[in-house]
Amino acid sequence: MVALVGDETAIGTNQTGLSDMKFIPSISRPAFLLTIAVIIVLSSVLRARSQENDWRPVTPGELALEQAVVEPGADAEAIFWETSVFQRDGLVYSHYVRLKIFTENGRQKYSKIDIPANNEIKNLAARVIHHDGSVFVLNKKDFFDRSIVQTKYLSYKVKSFAVPNLDTRSIIEYRYDEIHSSFRSPPLYTSMLPQLDITNPVSMSAYGGSTPFYYRLNFQTKIPAQRISYTVKLDGGIDKWKVKARNMIIIEGVPLNEKTNKYVFEKKGVPALKSEPYMPPESQTKQFLQLFKLESKTEDVKDVWALSTLGTRERLEYIKKTGEDGDVIEKARTLTTNATTKEEKIRLLYDYCQKEFKNLRLNRAISHQDYFKAVNKNDKPNKILETKQGSPNQIRQLFAGLANSLGFETQLILGYDRTEYFFDEQNSAGIILYFIGIAVKIGDGWRIVDPADPYLPFGMLPWYKEGITALGAQEGAKEALWVKIPMATMDKTRAVRTGRFTLSDDGTLEGELKIEYHGYLNINEKTAAAEETLAERERNFKDEIKTRIGLAEVSDIRFENLTEVDKSYTATCRIRVLNYAQKTGRRFFFQPSFFEYGSPPTFVSSTRTYPVYIPFPWSEDDDITFELPKGYSLETTDPMRGITDPDGISLLTFNAAFDADRNVIKFQRRFYFGKNEKTLFSTKVYPSLKALFDAFKQADSRVMIFRKK
Repeated sequence: MVALVGDETAIGTNQTGLSDMKFIPSISRPAFLLTIAVIIVLSSVLRARSQENDWRPVTPGELALEQAVVEPGADAEAIFWETSVFQRDGLVYSHYVRLKIFTENGRQKYSKIDIPANNEIKNLAARVIHHDGSVFVLNKKDFFDRSIVQTKYLSYKVKSFAVPNLDTRSIIEYRYDEIHSSFRSPPLYTSMLPQLDITNPVSMSAYGGSTPFYYRLNFQTKIPAQRISYTVKLDGGIDKWKVKARNMIIIEGVPLNEKTNKYVFEKKGVPALKSEPYMPPESQTKQFLQLFKLESKTEDVKDVWALSTLGTRERLEYIKKTGEDGDVIEKARTLTTNATTKEEKIRLLYDYCQKEFKNLRLNRAISHQDYFKAVNKNDKPNKILETKQGSPNQIRQLFAGLANSLGFETQLILGYDRTEYFFDEQNSAGIILYFIGIAVKIGDGWRIVDPADPYLPFGMLPWYKEGITALGAQEGAKEALWVKIPMATMDKTRAVRTGRFTLSDDGTLEGELKIEYHGYLNINEKTAAAEETLAERERNFKDEIKTRIGLAEVSDIRFENLTEVDKSYTATCRIRVLNYAQKTGRRFFFQPSFFEYGSPPTFVSSTRTYPVYIPFPWSEDDDITFELPKGYSLETTDPMRGITDPDGISLLTFNAAFDADRNVIKFQRRFYFGKNEKTLFSTKVYPSLKALFDAFKQADSRVMIFRKK
């Protein structure tokens, strides 16, 4: 199944109310309102009591359990994790978890439970059963929302609760409903969604339809589980659905009730999903099932993908009409009056759409309701020109319309996020493609751009949307047009780092450092910084340094070019580090590779469960000068040797020169990794890859020795 999903997610609402009170003529309005209030309060109390009592009994065997069954020695284990999937104000995954604690480390680790909350979480309830059988039920006030940052560039919301009085034989039990609101029906916003064809293998639910055509059932979590099960209603019966197993042996659905078409999918003895540095997307590691209902009349993969592009035809029609609109034609001509080449014209249109229009999706303060109201106002091209704001897709479509009005050919580019899954056009099942940009033909070549992202230089996409095979949709095209979007090479994605330091006689280092970001690093830093206040930005920058160099004193932090798309984001600061150079008698030792000082090893474990996935190629250029205290001379004689690998994927070189007259060391370091887009490595080559990064670490840690004359 293929789903082509835009960003105008439809959200529905239901309204109910009392409209007639004639059936209670003997009760006055105040008395009636009081009666209603009492009923509401009693209903809430009864519902709360019902939820408190609606827990399944814990067996004596579960209470007596002293060691994990699936992975002996594990800190904790899920006795069961049961999920029911159903429709109610959206697609609801209703979870029921029973978790047993075994070790002191487990007691500390699970004294607070975090539930991912990027989707809506409702009806959360939790309790603790101690080994003596006593029970403690948490109250609503014990649950709270917070944000956690798992990587430098991605933030996740969680619903949390602290678990009181936990011991090493306790059981934690909790329930919650996870609501995927994009499956709500009916849709409020449909003016720019495709009219779906019954032959088009599209997830109807993603467009606000009432019946899901696709389910993903995860059968692995971060803790081992004795049993994981899902109860799902499959319209038409299981024979109308296809089941694909990912990273696991397929599980057959067992009918729970054939009249209601409910089926149970269950797996026992599930190991924990390990956490390792630089892991591939979860779709390549986690055990899960895909259930999908194909309505396509063809089994030919080529025809399936060709049919999938039909879902974009309304967008293509909208772009065509935009290019024919008088206001758009006039605006395009005005913008490009002084342009002399096609490249210059497209860049001017790109700059206009990127810099003059506000992407409403990036406004976190705007409510869903206000977002859709604002988007709905742009029902005609002249409206978006007037409002200067819109959804990402509206901005992309306006750019394409402006380009079309000048005679340029354009394509819609449908792609995916490679942090979520890898893609194979020969295997379309469960793949979700969405609108990621516009391809415009300039001369004999195509350039892919996304003017909806305020931090993207012309001709680039974010790293997770490059290095992929994308699908192009063009007016009149009868076949799927596959487009390879290459990654930026390592010389394009660079960190240029400079330092001008003085070393005092007591080993203190003091001076100024500067870091310039280019390519993906530039986009990543700007995107992250835009989400932060200046104080947060300064604190995070300072923390990055102090994580490596605990004694560092950082001051006078400055940032430049945050909003300048075509300039490199730059950070500078003053720094002072006590005892950076270690004195021993008449000698002192110091590490010239300052920007790698204190960095932890990239890979620690000697074994690997999953492949290694480096996000993108990158390089580092370091230029540092150290002014030494007077009266010291260089004693180091062994040159700093470079390191590479047999396949030429990486390179690390050094150049250190000592100017005896000025008593200054000029140190240069050059590093790159990922040449020829080599960023994915199997577990078989992990020992060699680890050895390579260990060699980088050892070379960067090498010290220079100076002696007092």
